[in-house]
Amino acid sequence: MPTFRVFDTFTLPSRKWLVFFGTIEEGVIEAGMSILVPFNSAMNVSYKINSVESILRAGESFIGLTVLYDDEGEAEITHALDIHDEALTVQNVQESS
Repeated sequence: MPTFRVFDTFTLPSRKWLVFFGTIEEGVIEAGMSILVPFNSAMNVSYKINSVESILRAGESFIGLTVLYDDEGEAEITHALDIHDEALTVQNVQESS
């Protein structure tokens, strides 16, 4: 199962994107798949990946998984989870049903 190492999250309000910034640790990750974000020890929140973007930062290549959000509060809650250096599972939408 694909795994994505999140170093940080940030928002791009002009595009209504929440961005998971990091690297792919295992597998292939594509738009339309879902990233599972732990909300607490008993529950994950699933976000549909809108796009997979290449990000160049300080001369290094990283990946940005973008998620569209409708409500600014939704993005703020996820950003407030303070996800740093955490491996998250990514799965096909069919697998998450």
